[in-house]
Amino acid sequence: MSTLLFIDSFDHYSTAQITRKWTSMSNASIVTSPVRTGTQAMQGGGGTFAYKTFGASYPELTAGAAYQVNGFNNYMLVFQNTPAGLTFYLQQVGDGRLQLYFSYGGQSVTSPPSTFVMAINRWYYFEIQATVTGGPPASVNATAQANGVNIITWTGTLSSAGLAGLQFNAVGLGGPGGGYSATVDDFYCTDTEYLGDVKIGVLYPFTPLGDTVQWSPSTVAAANYTMVNEHVADDDTTYNKAASTGLKDLYHLDQISPTFTGPIKGAQALWCVKKSDSGSATVQGGWKSGATEIDQSHGDNYTPPNGFSPSYTDYLYNRQAERNSLFTSSPWTVAEINGLQLGIIRTT
Repeated sequence: MSTLLFIDSFDHYSTAQITRKWTSMSNASIVTSPVRTGTQAMQGGGGTFAYKTFGASYPELTAGAAYQVNGFNNYMLVFQNTPAGLTFYLQQVGDGRLQLYFSYGGQSVTSPPSTFVMAINRWYYFEIQATVTGGPPASVNATAQANGVNIITWTGTLSSAGLAGLQFNAVGLGGPGGGYSATVDDFYCTDTEYLGDVKIGVLYPFTPLGDTVQWSPSTVAAANYTMVNEHVADDDTTYNKAASTGLKDLYHLDQISPTFTGPIKGAQALWCVKKSDSGSATVQGGWKSGATEIDQSHGDNYTPPNGFSPSYTDYLYNRQAERNSLFTSSPWTVAEINGLQLGIIRTT
């Protein structure tokens, strides 16, 4: 089973909050139309408009996203090694056909174009998978899918010096120039596995109170979960705070819709935190199912054993993605997600 690296529905934050979750962005915005699922999507143009850099490198990456464009001539899903400059992406030929591209050190190769032809202003679910090996010469063995059907299978080879040992450490979203834009929804990235055409939903803290309630709400006598279930986050307007080490909060979550069908292919916890003053402080996320609690073990900027060090001035997401259940090592079930509590503890 693969490792789930990152997912995004784009529903739970604003344009100004994009870089709380993505490493960088340019010419990107959060929009409410067009939207494929949920309430929001990300839109951008002029090249790669959002990048996520991981804390590790991978010889193989797989990514998928719902994608709609109002003009051709752009690349769409991108894998890179930054700052080395190793680049692989799915791009449009210019007439609705697609091809794969591999470059490094001033050299580049492209696959033959697909027989598949996309239309503008229509949703498609595109996925790419690439494995880079050797070097030099180095090869990328790659495939691309549209709506679950394979459209390209290709091996591209480069002889550029310096390729030996390079792997991918970043994923990006791309859009067209010339005043056109691409809209992206329901994004995922794994280290090996196609997940298929997926829908990503957001569950917010909800009633009743969690099993442990030790943080203090910013509004006197308010229920803790009401301070942190904003759609989107209102930052310093409502929040919970922990004045000392060891304090923990747990939160029940919204229930998955009874109309949901199909398997659950992953879950990702997000804790949006900052410090209220200068000095050192750390927090750690947690998961609770039944009587079992499991402390967060990895995530963005997570450092064992104490966890995540928030910024004094900026809210940032601490994140943990899991392909399978932490409690059973089997695929997540609806009942398990509906019974889940997420927690946060101040560790120092």
